[in-house]
Amino acid sequence: MEYRTIEWNRAKLYEAVWEKSAVQLAKEYGISDVALAKICKKLKVPKPGLGYWRRKERGFKVTRTPLPLMTAPPKLVSRIPTQRPETEEQLSPTLRALAEAETSPERRITVTQELSDLHPQADKSFQALTNGKPDEWGYVRPRAKICLDIAVTQPLIERAVRIVDAVLRGLAERGHKVLIEPEAKFTTTAVVDGERLAFGVVETVKRKKKEITPAEQRERERNPYRYYPIEYVYTATGILSFQIKEEGLWDVRKVWSDGKRRKIEDCLNDIIFGFARAAEWKCERRRALERQEQERREWERVRYQKAQEIRQEEERLKSLNQEVDNWHRSQRIRAYIEAVKHDALQQNGEAGKNDLAVWIEWALSHADRLDPLKPSPPSILDEKSKHGVY
Repeated sequence: MEYRTIEWNRAKLYEAVWEKSAVQLAKEYGISDVALAKICKKLKVPKPGLGYWRRKERGFKVTRTPLPLMTAPPKLVSRIPTQRPETEEQLSPTLRALAEAETSPERRITVTQELSDLHPQADKSFQALTNGKPDEWGYVRPRAKICLDIAVTQPLIERAVRIVDAVLRGLAERGHKVLIEPEAKFTTTAVVDGERLAFGVVETVKRKKKEITPAEQRERERNPYRYYPIEYVYTATGILSFQIKEEGLWDVRKVWSDGKRRKIEDCLNDIIFGFARAAEWKCERRRALERQEQERREWERVRYQKAQEIRQEEERLKSLNQEVDNWHRSQRIRAYIEAVKHDALQQNGEAGKNDLAVWIEWALSHADRLDPLKPSPPSILDEKSKHGVY
């Protein structure tokens, strides 16, 4: 997902807040009005009060609250996703054709009224849910693993099964498969255009803390340092949600819930299109990740090759510097030998006699071993590693 950053300027924000309503301004910035209010609070930017815009529309005189002085205003930078509602222009030609096809009356998906005509997987799940028992949240879960992903309270079992049955038939009519994962309990997967998409139906359940009894309150007062776990009470709402349970589906709708004007039963064709859109997005995302991985591997290959070349060049330079140092040392040794011979000749009238001659021969041999331009004569040092001397 792409992002953009906004560095908030206190003076400009103050002018904008008093020129446009919070809802309009927040929409322009791409944030919620609640987020805008928090930013104004942090920067101590006053906002218009109740009735300000109404009075301004009617032509009455309105006054602004002055911007208070702030010695060191905090630096606020917001990182906002650039996602926008999906439009027809953003769809691929395939999805655009599919969206148009799903609006045709002959492809309309309806919920069956006969429980005897259910899809085999829906029928099996219905039997398991009917015999199931509510858990701590009030959801009825079947004991068998190979059942559809449905989590509802007892009164909504039949309706939830009918909805899933209609979705299963709609997917099958369009050539898609539905799998129930045996290794993962309550996991239902639709295979759409080769992409696996988990989905399920869940009922919204409200949660609130359980009120403690007077006896429990007295117990807590007597033992204030003891840990008391928080207990909750769950209440069914009767609101169903159909969910495509895939991580990271950005800019793609994946939840359809009951509303005041429209129920899930009226959104079945939208749900089928949602599967196709999610499958295309997942395919595009996988290909993008594969390209990134390919680019990363190529970068690693080039980096490794360059590292090898750099290492070889460093070794060559190190060897060259060592050869130059050895050559200079060999030249200094030869110069020193000549100085010793000259000194012996002045003192004794001759050079290269007895022990001095042996030393001169040994020193010249060592100079030749150091000199990279001459063959290296043998030395006892060559046998150092052979005899384990380090």
